[in-house]
Amino acid sequence: MDEGVRPVCWLGSALRDLKEFPRAVQRDIGQALYAAQCGETYPSIKALKGFPGASVLEIVAPFKTDTKQPVVKVTQAALRALGPIA
Repeated sequence: MDEGVRPVCWLGSALRDLKEFPRAVQRDIGQALYAAQCGETYPSIKALKGFPGASVLEIVAPFKTDTKQPVVKVTQAALRALGPIA
């Protein structure tokens, strides 16, 4: 792994859930997640309201079905991916 790129710890079924979305959505979230790993910004990364500073980030992919919007919550401290939210 590149130096300066923090590893991602996928919690629970987060990675498995993400893989249920179309490839384009997986790619968009993957690119945003890589930017977060490198400490960079990305258009789909926003700070989650209710948390101090940007300690918890939200990645929202431009895709929606009747049941799920792919949103990945990421904590900056350890870069833990909490998975898509239904």
